[in-house]
Amino acid sequence: MFVVAAPWFCSSSCSTGGGGEEDFLLNYTKAVLWEGLNHLARRDAIQEGDGEALTDFWRTDMVLLWSRKHLQLFNSSHQLITGIEGFYPERIRQDMKWNRVLNLQGTSGGNLHVSAGGAERSAGWRSGQTSGPTLLHGTKPSEPVLLSAPPHKHLLLLLLLFLLLLLFSSSSCKRADKRAADVSRFVDEFKKDELFSFKPGRKHPGFEKFIYPQRVRNPKKMGRSVGSLSEELDRQRDKIL
Repeated sequence: MFVVAAPWFCSSSCSTGGGGEEDFLLNYTKAVLWEGLNHLARRDAIQEGDGEALTDFWRTDMVLLWSRKHLQLFNSSHQLITGIEGFYPERIRQDMKWNRVLNLQGTSGGNLHVSAGGAERSAGWRSGQTSGPTLLHGTKPSEPVLLSAPPHKHLLLLLLLFLLLLLFSSSSCKRADKRAADVSRFVDEFKKDELFSFKPGRKHPGFEKFIYPQRVRNPKKMGRSVGSLSEELDRQRDKIL
């Protein structure tokens, strides 16, 4: 095995950065690329209804939520993962893993995340609250109000949803036709900028000192928080289950 004893660099341009100078534009480019590919893979898993992949995304999200201090969502992700991995009964575990998408078009690969369907549902609920029957439930309306809304409200909602789906279907075909042209134009416009070359001292105009740290913030404290959340779930087991 050949080992280089002296300091070495992948190229002459890399060696110029030996003084600690960073390429902040390259940092930004790599961050955008990573987030874009991550989002693309997530969308693919959602469209295919891949419960295993979606669960894996929640695992990585849990670490990111901790590092970015979204603690309430961190707690929710912990409960979801813990439940799927064995805390909840088998039927509920399978439901949580494999019933996380909706398919409004009934087409292969046309799944949406369950939260998107929830937005449609809550929009219908809110429209039902303003139609009058909320008075039957006192001053604090609840979700069953939608059931007592006038029938024409449901018909209008379904018609609107149908028109939106037709519009989405036609526009998606047009977007697919334009994709190759968009990629070609992107390459032509940005190739000369050498976005993936290391050039010390470069800065993005909007983010002069951009860095993209990937290390877990306070991993030991995160471990203690996970332990505390698990213990709390165990204490609440009889109430939850």
